[in-house]
Amino acid sequence: MFRFTIRDVIWLTVVIAIGIAFMLERSARLNDRLTVVRRATDDEREALNSRFVAAKAECHQRMTYWRGPRSGRMSVDEICATIERYAEAAEKAPEPADVRAKELTHALEAARLVAENTKEKYEAEVELITTLHRTQYTCADVEARLNRVEAELVAARR
Repeated sequence: MFRFTIRDVIWLTVVIAIGIAFMLERSARLNDRLTVVRRATDDEREALNSRFVAAKAECHQRMTYWRGPRSGRMSVDEICATIERYAEAAEKAPEPADVRAKELTHALEAARLVAENTKEKYEAEVELITTLHRTQYTCADVEARLNRVEAELVAARR
């Protein structure tokens, strides 16, 4: 037969209290996130959406031009800056996390395409190492943004 001592009851109380505190803290974080999302006014959402649409269109247009026959007229720095603006706007867009992750995946594909092309040109001694580093930075920046949004997706699923 089991006998509980006062010490056992105190330990059980402490364990239960810690479990309840953990659950309350987790739900408080979720409530804080929802409160912040609700605070965004319609004007802010509209502005963020407009910014996202413009950045996406600019990136698409520049990537089309960059792949075209007159691509030499556009610097790698310009195309990297465009991809970074698109990635930033996609990360902050008032869309669900899965949509933002999809857009960031497109931005990462574009950044990797530019980086691969620049690496080939660097190896052929046509581009400078600084240009290669610029494209690598853009890839890393977009990938970091994508990782944050994917972490948000994982947290939302829990």
